[in-house]
Amino acid sequence: MFRSFCITRSFSYMHKFISASVKRMREGDGGHIFYKFNDSEAYLNNAVTFILEGVNAGDDVAVIESERIMPALQSKLNEVLTEKQQKKIHYMNNFQFYLFNGNFHIHKVQNYFSRLIEPYEGEIPGIRTWAHVEWGEDSELQDEVAKFEEIADEMVSENKLISVCAYSADRICEKIEDRLQRCHPFLMTDNNLVPCERYKKLS
Repeated sequence: MFRSFCITRSFSYMHKFISASVKRMREGDGGHIFYKFNDSEAYLNNAVTFILEGVNAGDDVAVIESERIMPALQSKLNEVLTEKQQKKIHYMNNFQFYLFNGNFHIHKVQNYFSRLIEPYEGEIPGIRTWAHVEWGEDSELQDEVAKFEEIADEMVSENKLISVCAYSADRICEKIEDRLQRCHPFLMTDNNLVPCERYKKLS
């Protein structure tokens, strides 16, 4: 269950750390971030920080989130954003974004993502993305998700985007986690954000 937004010592640290890290990414070549989360409260706090930082920098933020989490996230954002700022956030249902008739089709998701970022290509301010990646109960789809992430890394790099791909730790196996780390230059946990040592740029 997602608990209320609160200021704790650990949250205060991550709030400052994420803000500083993302600012450096914006000034550089962007960042493709693999976020492996364990704690629901930390996840919600980190999402709010990332989105708030993007809006304050003048960027739009695409939030691809589940139906069960979206209301809590929107409620917390309403507490810290003005009505004008809230218009810079674009919400999407993550199952509708990633799954078609219960299946994960790489090229359809790729086309969705391309259409999402196309209006912002070469524009400043631009767009950032926060995506909670899920695929229902079909564990076989993990391989397709990993393949898409490899394609997405090229797109994020080419467009110098800042893009978080969040996965619940209890939903990914060790093999898929290794693949995800290899196609994300940054690794985030509930209380840290660091360069990913396993990252290998494909192109």
